[in-house]
Amino acid sequence: MNNGGQGSACDICSITNCFSCLGANQCSVCNSGYFLVTSGSNKVTSCSPCVLANCANCTSATVCTGCKAGFTLNAGSCKACSVQNCANCLESISTCTACQPTYSLTGGVCQLCNIPNCATCSGFNQCSACNNNTVYTNAVSACYVCDLANCIACSANSFCQTCNQSSLLPSSVGECTLCNVLNCTSCDVANVCQTCVINNLIFIGTNNQTFCFFCTLSNCLSCSNPNVCASCATGYVISANNTCVLNCTTPQYCNFCSAPNVCGQCMPTVNTTTVTPFSGNCFLCSDPNCLVCSSNNVCRACNGTQFSIASDNGICVVCPTNCLTCSSNATCGTCVNSFYVLNTASNTCTSNCSINNCITCSVNGTTCLTCNNAFSNVNNLCVDCQINNCLACNTSLSCSQCSQGYTVLANPANNNFGCVLCNIQNCNQCSSTNVCVGCFTGFTFNNGSCIQCSVTGCSSCSQINFCNACSVGTLDPVKGVCVQPCNITNCVTCPNSVCTQCNPGNTINAGICVTCSINNCINCAQTNMCQQCDTNYQLFNNTCILCSITNCQTCNTANNCSVCAANYNLTGNTCKALSCAISNCGNCILNNVCSTCATNFTLNTNSNSSNASTSCVSCTINNCQLCVSSNVCQNCNPLYTLISNVCYICAINNCLTCNNNSLCASCAQGYTPQNGYCYPSCPGGCS
Repeated sequence: MNNGGQGSACDICSITNCFSCLGANQCSVCNSGYFLVTSGSNKVTSCSPCVLANCANCTSATVCTGCKAGFTLNAGSCKACSVQNCANCLESISTCTACQPTYSLTGGVCQLCNIPNCATCSGFNQCSACNNNTVYTNAVSACYVCDLANCIACSANSFCQTCNQSSLLPSSVGECTLCNVLNCTSCDVANVCQTCVINNLIFIGTNNQTFCFFCTLSNCLSCSNPNVCASCATGYVISANNTCVLNCTTPQYCNFCSAPNVCGQCMPTVNTTTVTPFSGNCFLCSDPNCLVCSSNNVCRACNGTQFSIASDNGICVVCPTNCLTCSSNATCGTCVNSFYVLNTASNTCTSNCSINNCITCSVNGTTCLTCNNAFSNVNNLCVDCQINNCLACNTSLSCSQCSQGYTVLANPANNNFGCVLCNIQNCNQCSSTNVCVGCFTGFTFNNGSCIQCSVTGCSSCSQINFCNACSVGTLDPVKGVCVQPCNITNCVTCPNSVCTQCNPGNTINAGICVTCSINNCINCAQTNMCQQCDTNYQLFNNTCILCSITNCQTCNTANNCSVCAANYNLTGNTCKALSCAISNCGNCILNNVCSTCATNFTLNTNSNSSNASTSCVSCTINNCQLCVSSNVCQNCNPLYTLISNVCYICAINNCLTCNNNSLCASCAQGYTPQNGYCYPSCPGGCS
C-alpha cells in the first residue's frame, strides 16, 4: 500500500480468497470461483463463492461469467461438454473447441495424443503434426528430435534418415556426411563408402578410394573386384581367369559338359575302345554287339533284337529260340513269355499247349486261344471245318463265318449252317444262291439289288433319298436327312452353317467362333480383341477392368472412374448427381448447365443469361442444326442452306449456298454459279 511518499511497504492481504489487494481491507481480484462484494461506507470488500455448479468466474452469486474446464456457459449455467475429454466447448456443448491435456482435437473428437512433442493427433497415439517441424520429425507414432546439421528427417532421436543434399548421406551414427560415391548408401567418413545399394559390393581401389560395383560375371555369387569372382554358383568353379565355368570333373572320357557334371559330348573312343553316353556320363563299351553301356563294359542295350544281355557278364549273346534271357554260353534262363516252358534237359523253350491242332494256349496251357488253319475253336477243341467255303465253324457241320462272296445260310432239315453263294454287290445276306435279303450299311434293298443311299451320312434307307438311320450326324425323321456335325472351329451348334454356340473360351462373331481368353470379356470382335465386357467391367486398352462405381461411364484403372454418366459429375472418385432442372435437356455438364438437349430441341445460344447454354428450345424444322428460339432456325445441317427459316438441300459440288429451288446461289472461290451449278472460273477474265 502507498505510504504517503515516506517510503513503501508490502501489507498482508488478509481478505480470504482474494487474489490481489489494493489495501489491507480492499480486494481488487478474487480467486477463481469467487466474486467481489463491497459493504459499508468505508467500502470494505470481501470475496464470496460462486454458488452455481461448476462455475469458475461469476459477478454475483447467481451470475456466472466463466465455467470450469469441461463445462460451457449455457443460459447462465455451466453444462458439461458432451464430447469426452473436452476442456472447452461452444454453447451447444456438443462442439469442442479445446481438449484436456494429452488430448488433441481431431474432427470434433478429442483423441489421446500422449506422444511427446506432438501438437496434433489424427487418431489414437497417431501424430499428424509435431510441435516444431524444423526441430522434430513426425514418425506417426513418435516425434523424433531432429536438430542435426543438413538433416531434414530422422528415424530416431538425433539419428538422420534423409539429408538435405544429394551429395550427403546418413552415416552409421546418423550424421549427414559427404558421400559422392555412386550407388553408395552411407559414408562414415567423407566419400569413403560404408554400405552400397542392394546387389552392389564395395571395392577399395588405389589410395583407399572406395567404389560400389555390381558383380556382372556369369554364374558368380560374389566378386572381390569387378573382374574377379570370389565364389561361384552351385555346379560352377572358378577358372584360371577368375570367371565361373561349368564343373566337369566327374564324367570320365568327356569332351565338354552341357550342365554341371553332365557330359554334353563323350569322346568317340579311348585306345580303340568305343565310348557311349548314358545318363550324363561316358562309359567304355568294348562289346561290338552292344549299343549302350550303363557302366564300363556292362551293356545296357544290345544292337539288334536277335541279341540278349548275358546274365553272368553283361555282354550281348544270341539266345535259343523263344528264350528271353541266357548266360554267355547260350544256356537259357527264362522263356519269352508264359506260353512257353523251359526244358532244362534240352535247353529249349517249348509250347505249353497240349490241345491237338492248337497253335497258342492260355498261360496254364488248358485253354486254346488260336487253332491251326482249317480248324475252328469249338468248346476249347480245334474242330476240322468240313463245310465248303467256310472260314470258321461252330461244329464240323455248322459254319459261323463264310468266305468272301458267300453268306451263312441255315439248313432247316438239320439246323446246321452252310455257305451259300452271295456275290450280289453290297449284299451281306442271301436266302439262296444270289438271292439278296439284306444289304451292308449305307445301302438299301431295292428289287433284289443293293443300292447306295443318296443321303450323306446315312446307314439305312427306306428309299434312295429318304434315310431311316444315320452313321454320321443326327437323323431328321421328317426330312429323312442326316444333319451333319458342325465343322466351324470351336463351334458346338451351327444350324445352316451359322454358329449359335461356341466352346468355352470362345465367342460368336459374324457366325464364327473367335478365341476370347481375356478375363471378364464376354464378346471378342477377333482373336483376343475384346468388344464387350461382363457386367460391372469396362473395356480399356483391350482389358476388362472392374468399374463398379455407381453412375460411372468409364474407368481407366480398376474402380478408378474417369468419366461419369450423363447428368453426373466426377468428384474425387465418386459420380455425384448434377442438378439438371432445365426443360428438355438430355445432359448437364455442371449444375443446371446443359450441354446436350433432347431430340427436336437445341441449345439457346441467344439467351440473355450469363450462361448461354442453360435453356433448350424446340427445333422441329427438318435438317436444322441449331435454333435460336422456339422453331427459329439459325444453322442448318451440312449440305443444307437456310432460307426463310427452311433448310434446303444443297448438295451441288463447290456450292456454298442454295436457293429454295435447291439451285446454287453462291459458289466457292474459283467457281462461278451458272444455271444453278458451279463451274470453274475462267482464268485471266476469258469468256
